[in-house]
Amino acid sequence: MFSASFGTFGTGYNVSSSGNNQFEINLTTLNSFFEYPGYYVNPKARIGLEMYPFRLRILPITQDTEMSFFNINLFSDFLGPKNKDRWDYIRFGPFVSLNWLTVNNLQMDIKNYVFSSGLRLTLLSYTETNIRFQVMDMEIGYRSINNINNFYFTIKFDFIDGAFLPFLPFFPFVPGFLPAVLERMFLIGYDQ
Repeated sequence: MFSASFGTFGTGYNVSSSGNNQFEINLTTLNSFFEYPGYYVNPKARIGLEMYPFRLRILPITQDTEMSFFNINLFSDFLGPKNKDRWDYIRFGPFVSLNWLTVNNLQMDIKNYVFSSGLRLTLLSYTETNIRFQVMDMEIGYRSINNINNFYFTIKFDFIDGAFLPFLPFFPFVPGFLPAVLERMFLIGYDQ
């Protein structure tokens, strides 16, 4: 299955082995997803590939700005689909990602890279035309930034869906995808 997203924005924190701990702000655009449900191999597994042409990473403490133009993420889903005819709203599983071809402080450096691996929890929504909304995406794990070891946590939101998330308690009539995700998560009823 192919799906696409407009992009995400988020924040995170890196705990570095060099003692240079960093708070970060990140942004991705035009994310593309290719997912394969493992019905024949393992009915509870799903694997996928995510690619996006642009990633912006801002480090406010050191006032660094990095842009990467080769971004790829291989992920798996432990929860698996509940049935073959619909895609679920919650994904949880391991991932590995690589961000490369980096411009750091307006200078291109092909030796700079960010390699990440760990666990990822994603709350999703799809439209009928396979536009994907990553309502919320949380990652925790290991990150190597130019051969410096880090432990990190990050949380990201979809450009469109994530903007409505903080207002949901005040406006429960927000477009149908948010209540559907929350209904699936918390098994609550919702009448539109």
